[in-house]
Amino acid sequence: MKIIWTWGLIILSSLLMVDAVQAASLSVQVNKKSYRPGEQISASIYVESEQESINAMSAVISYPKELLEVLELSTAGAQNGFWVEQAKRDQSGVVNLRWLALNPGYKGKGAKILTINFKAKSAGQVLIGVKDLQVLANDGQGTVVKSTASNASFAVLAVKTPAKTVSKITTVSKAPKAMTNLVMPNNFKIWSDSHPDQKLWYHGDRLLLQWTWPAEVLAMSYLIDRSVATVPASVASSKTESVSYSNLPEGQNYFHIKLKLASGWTKVSNYQVNIDRSSPDLVVILEQAQNSDLPVLLFRASDKWSGVDYYEISLNNGQPQKFKQAGSLLISNIGKGQHRIRIVAYDKAGNQTGDSKIFDYQPK
Repeated sequence: MKIIWTWGLIILSSLLMVDAVQAASLSVQVNKKSYRPGEQISASIYVESEQESINAMSAVISYPKELLEVLELSTAGAQNGFWVEQAKRDQSGVVNLRWLALNPGYKGKGAKILTINFKAKSAGQVLIGVKDLQVLANDGQGTVVKSTASNASFAVLAVKTPAKTVSKITTVSKAPKAMTNLVMPNNFKIWSDSHPDQKLWYHGDRLLLQWTWPAEVLAMSYLIDRSVATVPASVASSKTESVSYSNLPEGQNYFHIKLKLASGWTKVSNYQVNIDRSSPDLVVILEQAQNSDLPVLLFRASDKWSGVDYYEISLNNGQPQKFKQAGSLLISNIGKGQHRIRIVAYDKAGNQTGDSKIFDYQPK
């Protein structure tokens, strides 16, 4: 059977030439007025509409990427809603939001829909702003709702360094002090056959790392943890050219290694290992389209670690079709009777979650 998928939102586009109705608002809130470099900042996004029921919102959240780094986008503790397009975590300076509340929509004094966790990178004045805000009423016509936006501003304060004191220096003959942060030998290489690409995510939690041992290396020190900035202690480990770890925690892990040369210790070389063993969380809703007997499939997934990669959807055990974004599908060109639709969400580590819906199509 030939299937025609119609991609799009169930809500009507705001391009309809209609007058705006009662006001709604979108706000960004943080819990402090100042932070220090390296500190985590939780920016909560709230939507409010006391007088008018709304069912869709889109906006762009902007932030200074030279001052902030996005760590995580979280819907934990958020108002139940429907992400038409799952917000993505990157370092572009913007986070695009597209949010849908199913019938009867949302009406209230303020509901959290998303939390953006940042890390402060360097000192400066920060503005997390809202632009291109658009809110639609839950009136079956996609009426544009008058909307306002509230930004969040705060300071990332410079780390104060203690004032230098000048004292009289008495010259004493001492043995030369070992140097630190020396340049790594050019022929030192580190690699992993189990996790070869530091930018990709992997399901497996058993890590094998290997490296070369240049002739000028006397010893080395290494460890693995969750921080990118860790420096191993200047304590020599036994000579080895590989190490293995098992049961690594989910998330971003960092292997740190430095080498001891005759003149001192080198700077640290890092190797990133990204682990994701958890399947995505999938939400699937099947309902009847407005002004039609045809069914509509609404779907979205979220993934804590690697992020959602794509979806596969099939009808009546047919060939799956691939979709990169969450959203809605109008199922047309189907015959009368019972049908089964299945959707599978995949994350970037290959984990998957599936769900099936059975419906009985009886056109009037």
